[in-house]
Amino acid sequence: ITYEYDYIGVHKQLNTETNKLESNSFVVKDVNGWKIVSDTNVKKSEYFINEIYDYNNSYVITKNNNFYYLNSYDGHLTLSLAYLHMAFVGNYVEVLDQENNFYIINPLTLSEISQKYYVSSLDDVETSVTDAGITISIVGQVMETVN
Repeated sequence: ITYEYDYIGVHKQLNTETNKLESNSFVVKDVNGWKIVSDTNVKKSEYFINEIYDYNNSYVITKNNNFYYLNSYDGHLTLSLAYLHMAFVGNYVEVLDQENNFYIINPLTLSEISQKYYVSSLDDVETSVTDAGITISIVGQVMETVN
């Protein structure tokens, strides 16, 4: 990647086969905003005004004023709600809404695929991906496993 950017970030996704960071795409920032480019500097997403917090092959999580938003690569909001936390878990997205409810969303259907759990802190929540699905634990107690 050329040094034409103000910021170049490596994706924090670990390749479990090689035990190395995925390095085929990067978040970059220049005077036009934030975007995702390939390792050969080919544009993979449209520009975003807000900081790109995370991404997968289909969606981009942006952050603005400590709120997180789910976007498509073409720059459009997929979910119009602002969340206190948002992260990819398997093929889904875990969220913490503004009422401190933790749950999992299917980004393809925009539907909730888990129950909502009120939590006092995100530190109380743990998710893990297994062959059975995604397990949600609150304060060490398994609450449910979703597929």
